[in-house]
Amino acid sequence: MNGDQWPELVWYVGALVLVGSALIARRVKFSAMLRYILVWIAIFMAAYGLFLFRDDLASVWARARADLGGAPEASVSGSEVIIRRDPDGHFWVNASVNGLATRFLIDSGATTTSVSREFAERVKLNVDNDGYPVLVDTANGEAVMRRGKIDQLVVGSIVVEGHHVLVGDAIGDVGVLGMNFLSGLKSWRVEGASLTLTP
Repeated sequence: MNGDQWPELVWYVGALVLVGSALIARRVKFSAMLRYILVWIAIFMAAYGLFLFRDDLASVWARARADLGGAPEASVSGSEVIIRRDPDGHFWVNASVNGLATRFLIDSGATTTSVSREFAERVKLNVDNDGYPVLVDTANGEAVMRRGKIDQLVVGSIVVEGHHVLVGDAIGDVGVLGMNFLSGLKSWRVEGASLTLTP
């Protein structure tokens, strides 16, 4: 067992001791105690399973939310794209938005693709200025964004039709491709210094 696994083991043992001591203090019969322990083990296993498959569940949730909300899901086509990590440690990609060349930072920590208002005006994005604004947390604090849609986003050989974005002044000049882009793909993975996108 390596040093990284010790905190996890201590957490599990502590949780079992806590549950066991609570049951002993209540003087619960052995059969009932065993039943309680099995229920708690099932709860911990379910929580661990949710943690392991959180990316897959996020993808399913994004698709379900689009269906329930009536928003049409983006259409994705093309072939596999491999992106090399930049010397700054990030994955950058040259893309085309409605025919205009631009550069995006790929950020799996961002929920939704975001662009600046100035960029949205340049590429004639369809922005909903009359709907409810979206409040997002940025590195510079909370920001007000508007919902928009890119008619055609091209990343290498991948073509996305009808990609939903957030538009605002707070993000500056750097466009961000977020999880709604990544979760719309069949798969994406990081291996060493390469990010592979599979439509």
